Amino acid sequence: MYTFGQKIKWSSIRIWYYLSIALTALTGGLYAYITIPYFSYIFFNDLAFWKHGKHYPKLIGQLYRIIYFCIVDPRYRAMYSQPLAAPPSSGPDQARVKLSVGWTSSKNDCARCVNCCIKIKCPLMDDEGKKCLVYNSVYWRYFSCGRFPVSRKQIDYYECPKWEMRENMPGQSPVGRKEDMLYT
Repeated sequence: MYTFGQKIKWSSIRIWYYLSIALTALTGGLYAYITIPYFSYIFFNDLAFWKHGKHYPKLIGQLYRIIYFCIVDPRYRAMYSQPLAAPPSSGPDQARVKLSVGWTSSKNDCARCVNCCIKIKCPLMDDEGKKCLVYNSVYWRYFSCGRFPVSRKQIDYYECPKWEMRENMPGQSPVGRKEDMLYT
């Protein structure tokens, strides 16, 4: 399905990002400013970091908020296990999720629903236009945003009106996946 080389690439991108985030947290944000072109590319698909400078203090603050959530909120902490070698994604796994019965908008957009962004007070959301400032960036495709939702836990936590888990996913017993059953 995927080549070994692709998996190494995807793993390397994630490992480097996690190391960069750890160094940013440990240096109080200084590392992010030293490597600002890298972070500009990861978040905004743009090496012209000076265009996005106003977002960096908010991003560093968000890093500490997420660390705090991971420490104190077991529901939040349990939602984000991601295989290092998973391919980047610009949408959820259609074999695992389906549109909710009441969803009337397109499958390809969230109809200005920003529950997930509001819940974590994401600094990368344009409040006026209700748009993601990093939509389809490296960060968006490789981490949580692009693959949302991956579990019933995420749908419930973010009160997502668009998605629901499929009853019987490929390779799953009729009872349900353990991962999805724990939170319900």
